[in-house]
Amino acid sequence: MNPAALGSEDNASAPVLYVALESSNKSWRLAFGDGTKRRQVSMPAADLAKLV
Repeated sequence: MNPAALGSEDNASAPVLYVALESSNKSWRLAFGDGTKRRQVSMPAADLAKLV
C-alpha cells in the first residue's frame, strides 16, 4: 500500500458505490449499488460510447 494514500481521516461514514461488470463476447452487464438501491444495465459488448 501507498502510505501517502492513507490519510489520518476516518472515511467509514463516506458513501460507497459498488460496481460489478460481467463481460462476454456478445454483451456486457453492469450492476451498480450503494447498499440499498441497485441498478443493472445491459449493453452490446465493447460499446464504449454507451459505457461512458
